[in-house]
Parts: sequence; C-alpha cells; structure tokens
Amino acid sequence: MIKAIIFDMDGTLVDSEYRAMMNKKKVLEKNGVVWNHDLWQLLTGRKLKVVIDEVLTEYTPEQRQEVLDEYYKPEYHHVDYHAIKFPGSGTILQALNNNGYKLALCTTNSYDCIDQCLEENHWRRLFSVILGMGDVENTKPAPDIYLKAMELLDVKPEETVIVEDSRIGLDAAIATGAHVICREEKRFPVDQQGAEFYITDLLSIMRIVNELNEKEI
Repeated sequence: MIKAIIFDMDGTLVDSEYRAMMNKKKVLEKNGVVWNHDLWQLLTGRKLKVVIDEVLTEYTPEQRQEVLDEYYKPEYHHVDYHAIKFPGSGTILQALNNNGYKLALCTTNSYDCIDQCLEENHWRRLFSVILGMGDVENTKPAPDIYLKAMELLDVKPEETVIVEDSRIGLDAAIATGAHVICREEKRFPVDQQGAEFYITDLLSIMRIVNELNEKEI
C-alpha cells in the first residue's frame, strides 16, 4: 500500500523551472552562446554555477564568473511562488494530507527558496519531511535525497510515490525503486523518459495513488 508521496519542488509544484530556463537562455545568448537542444538537456534541473565549465568551455575562469554574476543578479531571481504555483498544487497536497499520506519535499534548491515557497503558499505544515541543498552529499541524479526522505518517513520504496519533472530528478527517483510520476513539460525539450506515470494535471496524483492501492487489495 502507498504510504508516502514525495514531491520535487521546481517544475513540479511551482512553475519556477521554466522561468529559470528562460533566464539562463537569455543570459547565455547575451554572452554569445548559441542555444541548442543539448543545452536544454544539460541545464534543466541544474544550477548554472554547477555546470558553467561545461557550457562555456572556451571561456576563462574570469569570463565565466562574469556570466555567473550577470545571471545571479536580483532581477533574474525575484520569484513570487504563490503566483507561479501550478494549478491544483495546493489542493492535491491538502487532499493527500487529509487522506493520511505522509508528504515530503525533496529539492536541490536553496533553503531560502524552499522557505519562501512554503511560506508564500502556506504549505509547510503539510510536509513531514523537507530536504534541500546540503542535506545530502550526493545530489540528484543520485537517489540519496529520496532515500533519506524515505528513511525519515519510515517507508519502503514500494510504499512510496515520487513526483518529478526533470531528467536528473527522474533518474534519482527511478533509482530508488519507488513508483514515479512525471509532470509532463511541453514548452521546452526535456528528456522525461522512464517514469511509470505521466500527468499534466496534479490532481491526477490521487487517482494514481488510489489505483496503486487497489492493486494491493
């Protein structure tokens, strides 16, 4: 039986992934980078500062830092998490909580962004476990953050559903052996293969959880 549902944050509960990708595209093109399909794949779900060496291979360290300084200007990172939450996100979290499921949030984002998102949407009380950047040594695509959440929730992979959207997030989720739901992204090319279920409406999560539980009866 399903006992817990673990959510990624960016691109899954709130539409921040698409916004971040557009900002990366804008800044890199401004600095002479020709945007292509490979960059969509490389940068989705990853922080620019982590992969900057792979993106700007011919730049000096000083030039790379200039690009990062441009990207991390406040105007690119002021986010209203309440305004960009996906339709049905708050409703499904509340419904799952009301039905007795344990909820966890696992993201590679910073604690400041996590706190802001949870406060602006009044979601903090709904999650039993909240893990972010720094809570595990190996971040996504390693499964560590999801395995740690399961340990803290005291659930097994077969009792867990993970909701993700990015390639690195899906790889991390699939590696745990849990059931994996992917929120489909149609606006830009991202490899989302390998999930057990695909949704465009977050409210569909309850139907999937019910179907999984019915199979166990």
